[in-house]
Amino acid sequence: MSMIEHLPVPYFKINRDFGILSSSRIARTVFAPAASFLELVDEDSLNKAKKVLLSIERNKTELVLKTASSPFSLFEISFNWEGDEAHLICSEKDYRIDELYQQIESNRQRIADTDFELLIKKEELQVSLNRVLELSSPFIPLSSKVVLIPLYGNLTGDFVEKNVSRLLSSLHEGKHEKALLDFHGIGDLTEEGISSLNDLILQFKAMGTTTYMIGVHPKQVPVLHRAIKDSEDIYSLPNLKEAIRKLLHT
Repeated sequence: MSMIEHLPVPYFKINRDFGILSSSRIARTVFAPAASFLELVDEDSLNKAKKVLLSIERNKTELVLKTASSPFSLFEISFNWEGDEAHLICSEKDYRIDELYQQIESNRQRIADTDFELLIKKEELQVSLNRVLELSSPFIPLSSKVVLIPLYGNLTGDFVEKNVSRLLSSLHEGKHEKALLDFHGIGDLTEEGISSLNDLILQFKAMGTTTYMIGVHPKQVPVLHRAIKDSEDIYSLPNLKEAIRKLLHT
């Protein structure tokens, strides 16, 4: 009896009716006085306790118990039956939950810090990407009236839209009458890209600038012709050499 009394864990000896036959001093400190172990079990865990604790196939389970300090505390119950008596050791798991919570909070903070770093990297990358897109359509004045705009990469909506303001501003400042869109460096054409290009050309026209397309691949011609409005106002030249010969010497 004295050995049970001084066990360093909450310990109970119960019978098959769940009556408490004996307990350790720590058990009586942690839990309120009770004649039946079921009095210590939370109502939502009662059915589980009755079923599992009488099982001979399992010797460990988790139950929500009512302690002297808290009405809801999670415990891991280790038990072993000897005839009609069972030995129960109750190990509180709330502290493990707290540890897990702290780990989750720590990981969450680390993820938040990482997300912030990634956001900064993303912003830096976006600046670089915007710069690349700008370099993909440089603005090169060939004379006071003619400007060359070489295009590089795939013709996408983003490609055009990232350059609209810059190109229109440069065109307005230079008061150029003719804009040469050089398609030699263009790869794939997308519907969004063609639509955005059409809007850009219409704005060129509204500013009094005539658009010339040069270096258009034969496969691209019918696609552009069908998609671009007022295509009859857009002129096509085979290459830059021919465009310079024709437009700079007239």
